[in-house]
Amino acid sequence: VTKFWRSLSHNAISKGDKTKMKEVLLRAHLVEQKEVYDLLVIVISKIARYDYPKLWFTLTPALIQTISGNEMEETKLRALTLLYKVLKEISTKRLLVDKKNFREIKGFIEPLIGWLPRLWNVAEDHVILQTQLLLTARKLSQCLGEDSPKLYFFTEPVLTFVMTKDPEMALLEDGLALWLALLQNAPSSTPHLISLF
Repeated sequence: VTKFWRSLSHNAISKGDKTKMKEVLLRAHLVEQKEVYDLLVIVISKIARYDYPKLWFTLTPALIQTISGNEMEETKLRALTLLYKVLKEISTKRLLVDKKNFREIKGFIEPLIGWLPRLWNVAEDHVILQTQLLLTARKLSQCLGEDSPKLYFFTEPVLTFVMTKDPEMALLEDGLALWLALLQNAPSSTPHLISLF
């Protein structure tokens, strides 16, 4: 992907082949075999680094559909993990144009924000899914930047749960990382957010 995906590279993959590959990858990303799944996540996130959101605007809606339309926690976990890895890969881009593109994906991820509380409720006894939700919310906060208060309706009750009701403190580290990301991206000082920890 790194070598042949860019259109300017020698022997670049054609646009038609890229479109077909992305369609196949989105259908195949929920395979059962962990090794294959891990490789697909890497490939999809690398492609997203180059094409998302302008040339692959169907990525987020497809992942949201997988997350919201499936009853199995394992499927939700895999789709959330993929979304997290895509956001993480995109957020590492350093050029000013790329950072602008990263901010442009806000419109693509805002529908996901509404699903977060429902996913948290479904993940009630599933610590791994809860952890992935915390990681994804952290990346979403970084992506939203000054618009991160849009996440507060989800993050404030979740962080309160992490601090007061998580008996094994299994979520504490990821909860603290989410809290820090929210503080770093808050447009102004928020005493309520500061008082959570």
